[in-house]
Amino acid sequence: MPPPQPATYRNARVLAAGLAALLFACNPSPPPPAAQRLVDRFSPALLTGSPRGGAPPPALEWTGAAGWKPLAGVRGLQVAGERLTGVTTTATAALRLTAIRGVDPGDLLAEVRVQMRVSAAGSFGVHLVGPHPNGFDQALLTGAPLPWPNQGPVRPGQELATVVLRPIFPLPGADVDQILLRPVDVPGARFEIASVRLVFRREELAAVPSGVSWNGLAGFYREAVVARAPEAIRWEMTLPDRPRLTLALGTVEERPVTFRVELRPAGDRGSAVTLVERTLTTPHRWDDVARNLDRFAGRRVVLTLSLAAAEPGALGLWGSPVVRRRAPRAGARVAPAGAGPPAASPTPRPQGVILILADTLRADRLEAYGGRRPTAPTLARMAREGALFSDAIAQATWTKVSMPAILTSLSPLTTGVRDFPDRLPSAATTLAEVYRRAGYATMGFSSAPFTGAFSNLHQGYEELFEVPFDRESSKTARFLTDLLLPWLDAHRDEPFFLLVHFFDPHFPYPPDPPYDRLWADPATRDGHERQRSRAAGSIADPLRQLEGLATAGEFAAAGVDPTAFAERDLADYDGSIRGMDAEVERIFERLRELGLDGRTLVAFTADHGEEFFEHGLEFHGQSLYGELTHVPLLLRYPGVVRAGQKVAATVPLLDLLPTLLDLSGLAPPAAAEGQSDAPVLRLAAGDGDAPAWKPRPVFVDRPAASHFASPYPRDRESFAVLDGGWKLIWNRLRPASAPEFELYDHGADPGDRHDLAALHPQEVARLARLVADWRQSCLAHRLPADREAARGLTPEERRRLKSLGYIR
Repeated sequence: MPPPQPATYRNARVLAAGLAALLFACNPSPPPPAAQRLVDRFSPALLTGSPRGGAPPPALEWTGAAGWKPLAGVRGLQVAGERLTGVTTTATAALRLTAIRGVDPGDLLAEVRVQMRVSAAGSFGVHLVGPHPNGFDQALLTGAPLPWPNQGPVRPGQELATVVLRPIFPLPGADVDQILLRPVDVPGARFEIASVRLVFRREELAAVPSGVSWNGLAGFYREAVVARAPEAIRWEMTLPDRPRLTLALGTVEERPVTFRVELRPAGDRGSAVTLVERTLTTPHRWDDVARNLDRFAGRRVVLTLSLAAAEPGALGLWGSPVVRRRAPRAGARVAPAGAGPPAASPTPRPQGVILILADTLRADRLEAYGGRRPTAPTLARMAREGALFSDAIAQATWTKVSMPAILTSLSPLTTGVRDFPDRLPSAATTLAEVYRRAGYATMGFSSAPFTGAFSNLHQGYEELFEVPFDRESSKTARFLTDLLLPWLDAHRDEPFFLLVHFFDPHFPYPPDPPYDRLWADPATRDGHERQRSRAAGSIADPLRQLEGLATAGEFAAAGVDPTAFAERDLADYDGSIRGMDAEVERIFERLRELGLDGRTLVAFTADHGEEFFEHGLEFHGQSLYGELTHVPLLLRYPGVVRAGQKVAATVPLLDLLPTLLDLSGLAPPAAAEGQSDAPVLRLAAGDGDAPAWKPRPVFVDRPAASHFASPYPRDRESFAVLDGGWKLIWNRLRPASAPEFELYDHGADPGDRHDLAALHPQEVARLARLVADWRQSCLAHRLPADREAARGLTPEERRRLKSLGYIR
């Protein structure tokens, strides 16, 4: 929560709020909310015309031995009483089913169900292979201990049990050509398999009643109302001034489905006005619709959405249906109004808020932070036109753990998201949820599963686009900006919150043309990769081996100079930053074209940095040293954030959520652990009436983990605290050769190269108490996992959260 405010500032806010309340009291009929989301107002009572029955799609299920062959590590495969039986001989035992038929290429795989029995406890795995195999099956033949993308525990028993796995990545039917199945990762275990079933989204939807759901078509996921022809849904509402209806239409049916939207004044039984009548014949994509409703502004109306098809039961998806108040295109900023009196605010609310998150971007590679190459001229200009935080610190050093902290202002220990499979509890309040409640249109563009629905970070978004997991290039900025700009065009008249997650600086580092030639010679790339392969043979960790991420010592042992190797990687890394920066410029350019430049608050930061052998490794997630924790943080809001400010204070990324909300005139969630840094911006601007602000200790978390895909080394846990110019690292779980505490002079040694713990035992003791007390406090306030929290929910609350994918 923000710190206490001076009396003069607080009294002014109280007076402004009192005047607003007085004006509101003079009008006993409150204005309608700025955003009336039909998904929030849906109830089964609004639904009429439900079809009787309807043929479900055919099940994709295999029983017995039909088509199954041993791939590796299996002996004695045979059919016994309609069950496929065998014995594993290695921990990488696997079966293969090829030439799958009957899959809808555009449908998405929802889950895999296997009815089976094993004789030993271990891990079961499933991997779906497309028509162009990626080498996973060939790697299994070598006996490599590869991490399976989809895996879960199995326990021995006398009876058959159904094991259910939901794919980590959204997987379209076009990418399902073979099934690889690991019965159990224990040599010498007996297994029996009675059936394997693939459940696709169309089958899953057919089994649930019409209502609210979270649905994806062609990578775009939306809050949606699912209905079946000939159903109609009617909402009665009061329209605001400047009303606008936006929604998207979609289906999973091959047969034509007609969508109709009608509106009539409440109490008028005459003819309704048809706003939309559109027949879809292509499944698995969204058709966007927008209609201004000015002729009905301020009136009580009935809005009807209905479906028609030749056969009853055809599925239709009404994606993100919302009636909003449009913002004027000129004049003062207009805040989204709530159902009650507006909150007093020292600054006008922005019409738009854009948060740009760069994956794996360390601050010192930007010229705005002293980098020697012009990697990001757009970001340098953004710093000149806004505020630059010199010492922003990420709360974790890999995306899975850092992103939930940024978007909830809760430490990883509090959220419980610390390992690869972990999901943000639905009890957390995300930044998108706060803006959604304030009436903003909310949209996210995600480059990786860690920033989307897999981590439960879709909470609060009306729409979310996830980059396909099988996209070959890790450079997503150009691809996502091409999708983002039309979305901005469509929402230019509405309050909006937009988050875009760019992946470009992430490994593998080589950028797309023309940026691959800026600081690296493409002709040397093949030789560079041969050096990586030469060192890969000595890597023991399976994940690092898969990516060729050798240590400095392993490179040296292979006859490769790690310093020269890192310099070549940095040349590509910097080129990828420059390519991303060009796309950031396109966003600013479009804001200027739309007249939104001065009405939009833009923030830029990164989830963590990257190491290039400063402490013996490349990549990220392995430690808490400065190259991984120091990230850029820039804010730009013309007329509010003074141009050219530099904030020298050490601040955590936990502060970003309350800062953006403060600059938007909105209150942060009560549980937020960060504080708003808007007061320090006002102090830097010389505002004598700015509320009090003081620096606080900053904490960082490097969790131990158990999943193959979590960062190496997985058996170590460390925490860091930055306070009073010092940085202490507490290696809580460590090998005997590693120190328990490391101490660094943060100002003089931001890269954490010179351990001073032996010279300053009193500072070590002080900071050790600080970080230990913080850890205990976080654990005491840890959010309950959804399976625990669900016990306190009503059946309707559980159903709704599950339908939106917030709980499983």
